[in-house]
Amino acid sequence: MGENMNVQKIKTISLLAIFSITLSACGGGSEDSVKVIPPIAIIDSDGDGVEDSKDAFPNDASESVDTDGDGVGDNADVFPTDVTEWADENNNGIGDNADALQVNIGGPTGEEGDCSAVTEGINWDALFTKNCSKLSDYNLFQVSYDPTDNPNPGGIPYSLSTALFTDYATKYRYVFIPQGGKAEYTQSEVLNFPVGSVLVKTFAMPADTSSREGEELVIETRLLIHRSDGWMALPYYWNTEDDATLAIAGKLVENTVTIHNGEELNFTYAVPKATSCTSCHARAGVLKADISPIGPKARFLNIEHEYSSGTENQLKHLEQMQLLTGLPSDISTVEKPLVFNDSIEISLLSDEELIDTTEGYLDINCAHCHRDGGAGAAGASGLQLEYQRVFSEETAKFGVCKTPVAGGHQDYSYDVVPGDPDSSYLHFRMNTTDPRHKMPELGRSIVHTEGVALVREWITRLQAPSCP
Repeated sequence: MGENMNVQKIKTISLLAIFSITLSACGGGSEDSVKVIPPIAIIDSDGDGVEDSKDAFPNDASESVDTDGDGVGDNADVFPTDVTEWADENNNGIGDNADALQVNIGGPTGEEGDCSAVTEGINWDALFTKNCSKLSDYNLFQVSYDPTDNPNPGGIPYSLSTALFTDYATKYRYVFIPQGGKAEYTQSEVLNFPVGSVLVKTFAMPADTSSREGEELVIETRLLIHRSDGWMALPYYWNTEDDATLAIAGKLVENTVTIHNGEELNFTYAVPKATSCTSCHARAGVLKADISPIGPKARFLNIEHEYSSGTENQLKHLEQMQLLTGLPSDISTVEKPLVFNDSIEISLLSDEELIDTTEGYLDINCAHCHRDGGAGAAGASGLQLEYQRVFSEETAKFGVCKTPVAGGHQDYSYDVVPGDPDSSYLHFRMNTTDPRHKMPELGRSIVHTEGVALVREWITRLQAPSCP
């Protein structure tokens, strides 16, 4: 037996004999009877001291327990209680499945980039120094002709709780942060992304907005690249099925069609030219170095997102991946506007909920221009719509009984007239496509019916003294 290592080892347990003494029915006699239980064979195939029936790995002497049932023994499992993780290649405490840093994603080297360079991953140097004519030159996605899925290592998907309206387009958002880079949390503004970061947003028009997982037309992909001298905005138009071209002069996509609420919408979609991006993204100026992202503020990222590793709060996910610093330990202290989308039943919102939802909507759609004086292009108008403002304390900043300063307002005495949306210039500007009056001025060709309905309900319910 010692010569054959494949022979199972059998341990025999000797059991004490069990005696039962039976008294005779007459009371005088007795009878001792002995019951003997035969030996029980316990099999331990790998000889690790754990019998096979209790050993999760009966043929592996180094493992016997698999607490999370992921098929990896606890001794080899860095995360023995997490079924989604078991390895930590770079020993940073984050499982490889959730860790974008577990591969060598690279980053700008400081060298002059080459748009035609063939790179295994992202073409960081080209992103950092070149305005390439084709989106594929940057190699941001594993499949170059599909910017809606599968970014190359370094790309993290994200979504916003309330989004800026763009003609009912579906938007696919990714942030690419170079190796070793970390974004910084700020309470009310966009996250402070490190130099080298890239924000990517692809716009696709669904055949029917009620089924956004179905057929769609991918129209454009916009990049915001944080270079050493500031942010650079580059819009790309998908003029072929396999690549997108830099929209230097912009592009009008006529006869864009979608079905919304059962109604066919046929309109001209406008892809902005590169220089138009400053109209919305400028901060106290129009130079490249003065532009900034709009959407990824902590408050709009403070929602759950479905990742390949599972569903998680987006801010906590970035923090756990060591891509975000400064996040409050108590996530409940981070601003969190109520979610607004086209399916929200506005009439069911309480007055308090309606104010909060409207503030969030106006912030994401308007506050990049309508913000404190020197920081926004329209701040000097007095209409300042940042979410962090307390409406009850600064009603005039939200337009209540405030005289408009924009041209063409002769028929409207105030931006917002409490209880009377039809007399409110703000409501009118949101509800028109006339380029002389519409707001936002860029980024939409049609009216956001649901957004207008939200603001209309908000104005209707406002309780305040009549304007002078």
